[in-house]
Amino acid sequence: MAVSNETQMASYSFQLLSDQEVIDMKRSRGIMACAECQRRKLKCNKQFPCTSCVRRGRADICPTGDLGPIGRGKRVMRTDSMELSTTIQNMGDRIRQLETVLEESDSTHPLLREDLLAIKRSSELPRSSVDPTPAQLVDTFGALAVSTSGTPRYYGPTAGPAALLSTRGSAGGDRAEFASPFAEVIESFPFEIGYSSSWDTVLALDILLGHLPDELRAWALYDVYVQEASWYGTPILADELRELVTDVYDPNRSLTTLSAHALALLFVVFALAALADLSCPPYSAEADTYFDLARTALALQPVFGSRDLHTIQALVLTALYQSTGGPRYNGESSWGMHSLGLSLCNSLRLHRESAHEGLDNKTAQRRRAMFWEIYSLETYLALSFARPLSIPPAEVTCGFPADTEQTIDTEGRTVPGFLHIRWQFTKDVTAAMAQAYTSATPPTYEEVLELDQRLRQFIEGAPFAHYDGPTFLAYLRAHLIPRFCGDMMLYMHRSSFVQALKDAPHNPLASPYAASFLAAYRGASRIIKADLRSFALYPEHFHRWWPIWKSLVNAAFIVGSIVVKCPNSEIVPMAFVELLSAVQIIEQGAAHSFLAAGSLPVLHRLRNKAAAVYSATRPDAKAPLPPPAGAYVDETDLAMLSGAHPLLAGPTQPVCAPTPAVAMPSLIPGLMPPPPESELQIPDDLYTNFDFEALMDTAAPSPPGDSLEAYLAAQMCAIPTAYHAAVPPQANWAAFVSSLH
Repeated sequence: MAVSNETQMASYSFQLLSDQEVIDMKRSRGIMACAECQRRKLKCNKQFPCTSCVRRGRADICPTGDLGPIGRGKRVMRTDSMELSTTIQNMGDRIRQLETVLEESDSTHPLLREDLLAIKRSSELPRSSVDPTPAQLVDTFGALAVSTSGTPRYYGPTAGPAALLSTRGSAGGDRAEFASPFAEVIESFPFEIGYSSSWDTVLALDILLGHLPDELRAWALYDVYVQEASWYGTPILADELRELVTDVYDPNRSLTTLSAHALALLFVVFALAALADLSCPPYSAEADTYFDLARTALALQPVFGSRDLHTIQALVLTALYQSTGGPRYNGESSWGMHSLGLSLCNSLRLHRESAHEGLDNKTAQRRRAMFWEIYSLETYLALSFARPLSIPPAEVTCGFPADTEQTIDTEGRTVPGFLHIRWQFTKDVTAAMAQAYTSATPPTYEEVLELDQRLRQFIEGAPFAHYDGPTFLAYLRAHLIPRFCGDMMLYMHRSSFVQALKDAPHNPLASPYAASFLAAYRGASRIIKADLRSFALYPEHFHRWWPIWKSLVNAAFIVGSIVVKCPNSEIVPMAFVELLSAVQIIEQGAAHSFLAAGSLPVLHRLRNKAAAVYSATRPDAKAPLPPPAGAYVDETDLAMLSGAHPLLAGPTQPVCAPTPAVAMPSLIPGLMPPPPESELQIPDDLYTNFDFEALMDTAAPSPPGDSLEAYLAAQMCAIPTAYHAAVPPQANWAAFVSSLH
């Protein structure tokens, strides 16, 4: 990296000084906080003598001097206070000497009366002199404190201690007079509004820039990110990222104009690109190095209260990195990071169209695109974690940016770009689902079917076939959202699917939940077939896309439950083959992902049970797999995973995966995790929450009271025809099997 002559000269001059002399020089020039403010962790205005030292009577030692460490439980005294204390002590000694002389005299002196002698033994005024009225008002109404700078702060009725401290001490600066053994750690956590870091930001940025990859590797990582690492959602689009890379690698740039969070954004982009780079091993050390550098850059400037869009983008991409399923996988931290990024979006009012008015067209378009990408991820996270949306759909008035990817097909029709389709999918489908499924009241069965209808209408009208092509990115654009719709079908209908199996295991089509049974099976079948094709075409890419395993296991349990619970149905041979195919894919992925490996024990038990049932009920048929000897799924599994067993016991560590897996939801919008359900610890070697009735987190909503024929006739249209042809109202197994062909 090229370094300016001025920086080189400054670095050379610093080499002639000691480290302490360099620090003192920076403090004298106003680059760093004064020594006393840094030691006490006080806010320093860097205009010496600073206001903090002047207020405490220490202007004589500012900026390079300090009073030294403070002992635990001791109070620091000002210089004039120490002199006054000495004077008081000398006067006390003199008074005691005079009292002794008077006592030794023959006559009783009037100054030796008992009431006067008691004065020196009294350490406080009588408590009765305190007026209790202000405390009563605070308890009733709260308190409004106004600082010396005129800043108001309201303390509610329950904030009595805080309000009291605000009147008995300073507004917060004096709290640092107590030494903290965690001072260095606290200072590396830059989330306090108005904090003053002792880090030399310019010097730290210069060091971080030295860890950037060479320019050739940087542009290679840029291409990998745009083509293979950003298809599931990105808060920074290709043109803006290109400008950022160009600016950072400009040899004539100035460190004073470079934002630390902009550099953090670039580092986390490189980290995600290194994860997706097929020339690197999975979860490579290069990716972790870039991620550590990104977190370091984030720590150089405050996050809370930041109005820099780079801060929001860096936080969201940090959340995505933590959700990749590697050694640093942390779902809770990922959720927290993303929530913080969205909170900053909300503080900037990016969800309101009025926030983009009055800006130049380029800036407004980028802000709109960033919001819709982040909000899309928010809807998936809200469903995954059973958290309400931070911004309800009704509050969103932000429009879509201009469609720069819009094309014309062979028939002369306008085809919107993929990003517009994804944002429309969020607006029309996933936001409405998140609003319905994360509310305190679960949706009714009519509302479920209405959401189903909305999903079907979207998938039928979207031109996904137009995006198909020979590249990995084109394949994803053509098949990502359709596969996601299969996951959404499982999400909506799995509880009713399980209820249909319980009501009529010999003929689920006789259940009032027949439509949900068909929709769930078709969604599962589509997922398995789509994944077979995906792994055949791009195995290395999809082995690194870890969320694929969770939805594939979901689909496997749908088809497996049909084999076990409906052994005499005509659909069982097809469902059994699909179960074996899904298990085979996951077995191959176990070598690449500990999450896939963690699913194998429960899937093997399901396969064992399905093979035994299939062979027992169809002795004349040639079973695709002989019934193995081993553990089977049983009714206990059904009861536990449906939530009927409130207390479960078993080992907390898995035995089949090298790293303990945590069943946390994904941030990747291509794969929707199962509906919100309580965390279940599965006994034996199970630790993934999948089984027959694990597919049902709550009781299925009550269907309409119509007859089966009228019900199917009215609601069968809700089954997405994108999966298979619609089943006629007079549905039976033969017609259902024929429709699958």
